[in-house]
This record gives sequence, C-alpha cells and structure tokens, in this order.
Amino acid sequence: MSVAREPMLIIQQAALIQAALIAFAVLAVAVMLMPEARRRLCATAARMAAARLRRTRRATEVADVRRYADEVAVAARRATITAERRHDEWKRAERECAAAWQAYEAADEAARVAAQAAMYSLPVQTAEEHAANWRRVCDAATGAYRRGELSVEQLRDLVGQRDSWGAQRNRYEQEARLRRAVREKLLAAYRTGSEMERAARNAADMAAAAKRSLDAEAAAAAERAAVVGSGRAVRIPRQRPARPAVARSASASASATATATALLAGPAAGL
Repeated sequence: MSVAREPMLIIQQAALIQAALIAFAVLAVAVMLMPEARRRLCATAARMAAARLRRTRRATEVADVRRYADEVAVAARRATITAERRHDEWKRAERECAAAWQAYEAADEAARVAAQAAMYSLPVQTAEEHAANWRRVCDAATGAYRRGELSVEQLRDLVGQRDSWGAQRNRYEQEARLRRAVREKLLAAYRTGSEMERAARNAADMAAAAKRSLDAEAAAAAERAAVVGSGRAVRIPRQRPARPAVARSASASASATATATALLAGPAAGL
C-alpha cells in the first residue's frame, strides 16, 4: 500500500509546488503593474471629475442663458405694452390738441364778429334795455364758464361788476370783451395741449425705441438659448494629464546627450 501511495504523494507535491510558483508569479506581476494601475486609476478619476465639472458648468450656463432669455422676453412684452399705451396717450393728446385749436379758431372768429358789432352798435336809452342787455352778457359769461372757456375769477369779476364790467356799459362792447377773454383762455389751453402733445410724442418715441431694442435683445437671447440647449455651443477642449513616459523620455534624452558629449570629449582629450 505504501508503494502505491508514493506516486500520488509525488503528484500532489508537484501540484502544490506548481500552484505556489503560479501564485508567486501572479504576485510578482501584480507588484510590477501596481504603479501603472494606480496611475491609470488616477487618470480615469481625474477625467471623470473633469467631465462632471464640465457637465455642471454646462448645466449652469444653459440655466443662466435660459433665465436671461426669459427675463428679456418678459421685459420685451412689458415694453410692448408700454409702447402701445404711450402711443395711445400720444394720439389722444393729438386729438385734444386739434380740438383745442379748432375751439380757438371758432373763438377768434366770434371775437372778430363781436368787435365789428361793437363798432356799429347804437347807444341804449332806457334802464330796461340796460338790464336786458346785462342779463344777456351774464348768460353768455355763465355759458362760457360752464364750457370751460372762462375761469371762476373772471366770472366773479363780471357778475360782481368789477374790473370795468357793469350793467350800464354798452352790451356789444362787453360781449366783444367777453369774446376776447374766451379767445385768450382757449389760446392758453391750446398752448398747454400742444406742449402735452409734444411731451406725449417724445414719450411714445422713446417707448417705441425701447421696444425695438428689447425685441432685438429678446430674439438674440432666445437664439442663444436654443443654441446652448441643443448642444451646439463651443465646447471646452478636454485637457489630458501628462504621462510619466514623457518625463522618462526626457531623462533618457538627457542621459543620451551626456553620453555623446563624453564620447566626443574623450578623443579630444587624447588629441
């Protein structure tokens, strides 16, 4: 039995020795490849971190561009509403100014007619005629005040018979004076309306210019957002880490240069 087991023991010992040699070889290879594996692992981790940083920066850039585009779009819509409102205000002021001019022209014509009538008027003889004429003047002044053609101070002076107003004066002369006062009031109203119309036109022009500028900026911002969102923006080139082989090649070149220099110096020294 011992003779039969001896070959089996020899085979087992040989298998153990072979497994030990293989394990030693694997361990030696692992020890030799460990720096290279560590270098590759570090390079892979660096590339992954750089990729994450690029993705984060790109996401931030896309969010900023889209937020700016939204803000500019909102500002452009508000500018459009403001421009429309300013334009409407200008047109309304323009219509009011034209109406004030027409009212002034009518008042000027009425003042000229009243002045001509006062030139050819006849003197009043009785007190009843004076009272009737005064009532007509007061009624005309009250109507002008209600239409906004006289101020309350002017109406008070006329009714109170102050400042050269009175029942004993010529009716047509007082009517001519009343028409002149109305004309001056309407002329002042026209001048005020003209200034307001000019200011409204300037405001409308400025609002329209702001609308055009914001519309152009909104279109450009929307285009930038579309380009960045589609991934067609300029990409940052990936910087690869320097390899140790470059350093090794540089040291090898330096040593080769030194060797060549020594070889050349040797014959020169002999000479």
